[in-house]
Amino acid sequence: MGYRLAAADAESSTAVTTRLFPARILLIAIAAVLVTALVAGGLWYWGTAEPQQPKVAVLSFTPLNADADTGNIGKSIAATVGNALVQTGALLPEGNIRTLDDARKWGAAIIVSGTVRRDGPTVVVTARVDSAGDGSTILTNEFPGDAGDSPALAGRVAAWLVPPVRMWSSFLPVESDAATNNEILRIFLTRNAGDLLRAWKLSRTLAAAKPNSGAAQLVVALLTSDVLAMIEPEQRQAAVESARQAAIRATRLLPDPARPRAVLECHFKPPGWLVLTPGCDRSTRVAIAADPDVPLLPFLFGWQLAQSGRFVEAVKFADMDLAQSPLGPGQLGLRIFVTRMSPYGAADEVLPQLEERMRRYMGPGALANFQFRAAIA
Repeated sequence: MGYRLAAADAESSTAVTTRLFPARILLIAIAAVLVTALVAGGLWYWGTAEPQQPKVAVLSFTPLNADADTGNIGKSIAATVGNALVQTGALLPEGNIRTLDDARKWGAAIIVSGTVRRDGPTVVVTARVDSAGDGSTILTNEFPGDAGDSPALAGRVAAWLVPPVRMWSSFLPVESDAATNNEILRIFLTRNAGDLLRAWKLSRTLAAAKPNSGAAQLVVALLTSDVLAMIEPEQRQAAVESARQAAIRATRLLPDPARPRAVLECHFKPPGWLVLTPGCDRSTRVAIAADPDVPLLPFLFGWQLAQSGRFVEAVKFADMDLAQSPLGPGQLGLRIFVTRMSPYGAADEVLPQLEERMRRYMGPGALANFQFRAAIA
């Protein structure tokens, strides 16, 4: 949705252009450059790997109540999810998708659907992600919310779905097995729903079942560092060694070893990822330079820079990942944290919009958590 400005004739078009303030002309030029850069960056995954943009079919969420408001909420959620997916490089099928057969006909890889149930002032949205290939349900999730604030509810559904789809799509060029791809998406959806331990356990099961899948090996290596603090102390050493071996296998199995090499260097060599070593710094920059659109690495590197007190540089990498994952809770949290910690920049101008986005899409609790972390730091 938006506005279209149409000049009546060439003369009036020229008149409008000449009345633009120089600052606005500059902003338009910057926006054009940024859009070009994002489009160019979005064309590449994994350096030399063949680019592969997944098609995601988004169906209108079915109202379980007969009133018009519930139906409008369902349509709003589908529109918000579809919009957010397009922003991160996913493609929506061109046809009118109503059924699984429609999705297959138009080449969709996954289908997003759900229901909306209203009970007085409360609405419960059940979102579901299905595989178009075999029709199986990959994962479902429930979102209770205020019936009077459907944009926030739609935003929460999009924030749960979109970052995992971006992560999953980055593995498509290097993983041909459909079942493995479906499981990778389920792992990242589970992780983004907040159940990190379950996501890690799923990744370990997948890596054990698929020892020759570079994607499966890299996923378990990535997720192990997520959960080390949650694992029982007596199990941590074995978990780290297992993840380290998985990262080594990934460097041999994947066509571009830069990403697993960075994970190996930063996460599974002493003293661990909480300390940014020169080797970790160097290998991560190499991996990001090889593929500026690589997901997660700029985010992790941004946190490492922030924990080293290099807040100004952390902003650069936070923005890099936030541009590709605008609804990612971690991405927003990192940007808020480094903005509050950095002694430079227009924090008063940037913070309100960042914090409002997090409050609206993730709730006040998530925002309070990052404000608290910044206050303690």
